[in-house]
Amino acid sequence: MPQPATLLRLLACALALAALAERRGFAADGDLDPDFDGDGVYRYSDPASFSMTESVLAPDGAAVVSGALPVTGAPALHWRRITDSQASPLCTYLPPGASSVRPAGATFDSLGRLVLLAGVQFGPGTEHSLLVARFLYPACALDGELDGDGVALHAPELAGYDGRFAGGVATAAWQVFPTIFTRRILIAYSARSGGSPVPDTFLLRLRDDGTLDTGFGGGDGLLLLAAERVPLELTPALDGSFLLLAVTDDAAFDADASVLRFDRDGALDAGFGSAGEARLDLSPSGSSTDAFSAIAVAPDGRIALGGRTDLDAATDWQGAVALLQSNGQPDPGFSADGWRTFTVAGAQTTRARSVVVQGDGKLLVAGSHTDPADDGDDEGLVARFSRSGALDATFGSSGIRSLAFDHVPAGEDLATGVSVRPDGRIWVAGSTAVDDGFGDQHYRPYVARLVNSYVFADGFERGSRANW
Repeated sequence: MPQPATLLRLLACALALAALAERRGFAADGDLDPDFDGDGVYRYSDPASFSMTESVLAPDGAAVVSGALPVTGAPALHWRRITDSQASPLCTYLPPGASSVRPAGATFDSLGRLVLLAGVQFGPGTEHSLLVARFLYPACALDGELDGDGVALHAPELAGYDGRFAGGVATAAWQVFPTIFTRRILIAYSARSGGSPVPDTFLLRLRDDGTLDTGFGGGDGLLLLAAERVPLELTPALDGSFLLLAVTDDAAFDADASVLRFDRDGALDAGFGSAGEARLDLSPSGSSTDAFSAIAVAPDGRIALGGRTDLDAATDWQGAVALLQSNGQPDPGFSADGWRTFTVAGAQTTRARSVVVQGDGKLLVAGSHTDPADDGDDEGLVARFSRSGALDATFGSSGIRSLAFDHVPAGEDLATGVSVRPDGRIWVAGSTAVDDGFGDQHYRPYVARLVNSYVFADGFERGSRANW
């Protein structure tokens, strides 16, 4: 017979579980989490119109949202840290003399410092320079170890090339002695040659102090990685290599996606795809436009992609997800041929803008779809797919959760970033239209937290990915 103390412990556990169920109201996966900011959504209240271009998961599990906004009439980079209980003050950096700022990427390095990439113009008609700013996260303080003031500015000049557009940023670190590491910053950008309508992709490598790494490329820190490719996103793989998601735009590939894998010195991996490149063309005839714009690496090394395709003539765009094996070949276990499309009922346009792989192998994408009942304006969406590629019926409504805030009539709500926190909950970031008080629409970022349950044999949820 159980001892009284044991019975009391069991009763306490039963009461605690009952209270947890009551507090959650039997929330389903994909529901907005009411324990976060009252209704599951934190909305910026700053009196400005924002360009939100990136959201990244910080090492401490916070969501970091970055982009650009006007400051005293000039553009500035911005970022903000958002946790379960608070949002930090907005951190801004205004490049002196800049007339235009185009954010192009955000990441964290191995020391937990926040690295932002942008293309910057100093006067109308001038070419963009590549700007890297590094912050001592979570403080809003530039890291003086980067070029003396926390900001590195580079404008590579190449004979026969014009234009310069930032495409992605990643960091690298490798051990050279037991307590000594080499750290580098990799930048992908594009430039056009001889008036060609399709640019080429270059890699620029910086030392940890922001100076050009003369041991990379031709001694100037610069390397031509791929011709006729536009870089979209740069991410590290699990084995120390890097993956570049790019778009092709020539007659042979008709604006299709391309994934290239290269080592930290810029050499393409001949064992990946075909000579280091995996191309995605969803149409057997090669006639579709397959615009994949998001990439993520799964814990087992597989590569997830999200985007859109015009494969179906009945809609303008369908959402598209794909899964590659670590060698760049389509994963036959995912929807038979490694990719699938999805559409929100009645929507002319559905698209995926961000992708992440959960610890259990399921794919999450954030994106948007047009709302046929609201003049075709966009609503945000989050969708979850099983390991086999099927929409996960346990998430949202038949695998898709729409996010529509409708702060203004016919206002757009976009979901542009998704990440899975160490405790399993889901961060979603995007932009929502608001009224500026004068009858015009402005866009402000938001961060939502979605319920994501993992229950184990002992009846408790555990947040560590290692437990999935």
